[in-house]
Amino acid sequence: MALINNLYIHVTDEQKNWGVQVTEHPVEKGLPITDNVKPNARTLSLSGHIVKTNDTTVKSVISSLEKYHQKGEYVKYVGVETFSNALITDFSIGHTNKIHGGCTFSMQIMEVRIAKAAYVAKGNKVTGKKSQVTKKSTSKKYHTVKKGDCLWNIAKKYYGKGSDWKKIYNANKDLIKNPNLIYPNQKLVIP
Repeated sequence: MALINNLYIHVTDEQKNWGVQVTEHPVEKGLPITDNVKPNARTLSLSGHIVKTNDTTVKSVISSLEKYHQKGEYVKYVGVETFSNALITDFSIGHTNKIHGGCTFSMQIMEVRIAKAAYVAKGNKVTGKKSQVTKKSTSKKYHTVKKGDCLWNIAKKYYGKGSDWKKIYNANKDLIKNPNLIYPNQKLVIP
């Protein structure tokens, strides 16, 4: 017995395949050959039987496997081999009089390799193998001036202290000519 996303299937044959693509172009003497070899994704060919178990019917197992196959949902296969983050790339069933209430099946599973980002944005700290990214908000905040507003009160609202009113003034100099005069419905950038 084997499991695909916790569904039991009876696997009779399991064949693992892994290969590489090798360049057909000449390689300069002295250059590492590894730059010209690219590993393919591992695949697993399975065949066997789907039969009723205590928890599931044959129809529900087939329906789930078809859904994983057609919608490209990740599966985890646990048998002799174990594949995580895999997709069912081929799935077929057949009915025979030798399996009462069940069916034969064959499928191919391909392991999806998850790439790690090689790019680390400028200013991010990299520690060991994991990168620690500090997020800055890319969307700007705005404040629409209401009657009775002043830069001091707006700064107090956004920064916690009114004495930071100059930040708002400096970010909006094109709109505010005199910091003592702001008008209702002006849309101020809050840096």
